[in-house]
Amino acid sequence: VDTRQLLREKAELAGSSGRRVLVALLRDDVSLVLPSFATWKMIQPILLTAHVSEVVAQLTHISDSTNFVKWIWTLAEFAGPVAKDFAVAQLKQLSSLTDGLEKKGWNWDDVEVVLRNRTIFELRDLLRQERPVERLERMAFELGGNMSRRLQIASLRNVLEGPLKEQIGVYWEDVAAMLEQAPHEALKDLREDI
Repeated sequence: VDTRQLLREKAELAGSSGRRVLVALLRDDVSLVLPSFATWKMIQPILLTAHVSEVVAQLTHISDSTNFVKWIWTLAEFAGPVAKDFAVAQLKQLSSLTDGLEKKGWNWDDVEVVLRNRTIFELRDLLRQERPVERLERMAFELGGNMSRRLQIASLRNVLEGPLKEQIGVYWEDVAAMLEQAPHEALKDLREDI
């Protein structure tokens, strides 16, 4: 008796409660095409939103991680918030994004907060951008509040710290304290003036 096949047949009859068992049975198959940035923990909730027969059918036809990622994105659009881990992980390995963040003086932890406050559709679109840092910057400033302020100040530091010290002998820490108190619009105007 093939225990795996028997369990699959019984799980299919169990409806939604059997879906979790069926998806668990597919873990080995998924691991063969799982991209390096993804984990089973992020993929499993996405797979649970699909019909099991679709998952089984797709996995028999998908033989590489590129096609797996494309298929997961079709599911992710319907999976909603559970797909954000997958999307954020994919964005984190996007060199055009991470290199640009470094140039702006932003750290990934701050950026991740911005990403998790966006929809799965916005994250997908960000992945497709030629210049994702510019779009991410707009997303951050649309959020407003402390996060936007932190990223604006980090961008200003990246541009101002050297010249402040070299030209007028002022340390960044002194200016940062003033910028923390500045109105949001003043920070935006300062960024545009530089």
